Amino acid sequence: MEKSLPAHRGLQGRLLAGRYLLWYFKNAMVDFSRVSLRVDRKDIFYIHHIVEGYEGLGTVSTQDPSRGLLWLTFPETRRKALFDLIHALQAEEVIKEVIES
Repeated sequence: MEKSLPAHRGLQGRLLAGRYLLWYFKNAMVDFSRVSLRVDRKDIFYIHHIVEGYEGLGTVSTQDPSRGLLWLTFPETRRKALFDLIHALQAEEVIKEVIES
């Protein structure tokens, strides 16, 4: 009679972990979107600091620093929170233009 391996050990454990990872990637993946912003050059660091200060809100990449163009990449699950922040920064005249892609 062959003894089965505990789920956390050996080949059987690795197979279960692999199946879980496949399930996770199929079911828990989050869609990401990107929006472009135009700001004054002096405000690029400020935008980086503000957006990345909010955990999980998104990431900022500088597209063209001489023209003040930024990309914000964000999970769709945080769209409302991000656009609330964008509208607040537009009201403060920090963000000059929003270009959704």
